[in-house]
Amino acid sequence: MGLLDGRFDALSIEGRHWVTPLNMTAHRLEVDIGTMQVDTSALLWQQKVRMSNVPAGRVRIHLSGKDMGNFVCHPLFRAAAATAVHGHPFLFDRDSVVINHSSNRNAGHPFHFDKDSVVINHSSNSVHFSGTWAANGERYRLVMLPGKVGPGGVRGQLQVGAQHICSSSSSDAPQAAGQQQQQQQAKPATDLQGAQMVASGMAKFFSSLSLDLQGIELRQPLLSLHAGDVSDSKEGDLLEIELKLRLRTFPPLDMQF
Repeated sequence: MGLLDGRFDALSIEGRHWVTPLNMTAHRLEVDIGTMQVDTSALLWQQKVRMSNVPAGRVRIHLSGKDMGNFVCHPLFRAAAATAVHGHPFLFDRDSVVINHSSNRNAGHPFHFDKDSVVINHSSNSVHFSGTWAANGERYRLVMLPGKVGPGGVRGQLQVGAQHICSSSSSDAPQAAGQQQQQQQAKPATDLQGAQMVASGMAKFFSSLSLDLQGIELRQPLLSLHAGDVSDSKEGDLLEIELKLRLRTFPPLDMQF
């Protein structure tokens, strides 16, 4: 490291049980950043951390089911999901996330299609959650199957299945006339069609997710599942999200996200 000229060849940060002011949480957080050039004049005379380059790296976020629930309901994630499914928001149920990991390669597939609907099996090697698609006000149960790493390190595509949750109360809430008309126009003709639209939208959304955490740009997520830590069994199995990182500005000590 060229400390005198403000050059850092590499920077690694690791933490456990990470919590932000707005309750974005993680079981474990690992950050690796490449060459970083700090403006020493600003550091010495203005006591501010400014960079002369835009460092790149990667971050790995290990989430329990509870952490994932906090993640998808965080204001920054909700803003990113404002057009998640064919131009309409998807509102996640915070307490619905279940993460199932298994080393058994012969475990049953977590979802399949029958004649009239998608059937979701509460099986292993998958992430389950539910929520409401704002286009039609209907609720859906979803399952995500992260792509497996194949020969040559090539990762398969993320698969998502969705199933409509029948509820007589889904249309009981009062709505403004304009909103009701808009939802009626956007509402698919069948439950299966709606579920397919939600599934395809969620797959595209999670595959191309990007976030800006006060100058920390995160993009191109890769999802994988891991068994929970033996020393912390109450957390259950974990979802790892690995993202590419660009550090546009050094984050403030008093993070607001």
